[in-house]
Amino acid sequence: MPGGAPPAKRDFLVHSLYIGNLSSKTFDLDLYKFFKSRGYAIAGVKVMFNKESRQSRGYGYLNFYAQEEAERCLEGMNNAVIDGKQIVLSKKKDKDFDSKANSSSKISQRRWIKTL
Repeated sequence: MPGGAPPAKRDFLVHSLYIGNLSSKTFDLDLYKFFKSRGYAIAGVKVMFNKESRQSRGYGYLNFYAQEEAERCLEGMNNAVIDGKQIVLSKKKDKDFDSKANSSSKISQRRWIKTL
């Protein structure tokens, strides 16, 4: 990474952590500054909001360039306090996990309907 620039988007995978139990007063920049100031190489952060009410949903995602950095953060910062609330960190679900869960529930529904 010459000049400290992040690699081109196509050249790396982003490793994500779920961050929960956020204060309604915590925003993307707050999380970025919090983790960056503690030495974590953050690729980006995203706090999730309700589109209609524009209120925080109380969770978001932390993105890292390296899996090792995500794991170090998970081990070191789980249960840290941000804006007066104890946060919860966990690994983000894979898309494959979601699609497998959806397909297995559809199979169960078909079997249930056939038995009626």
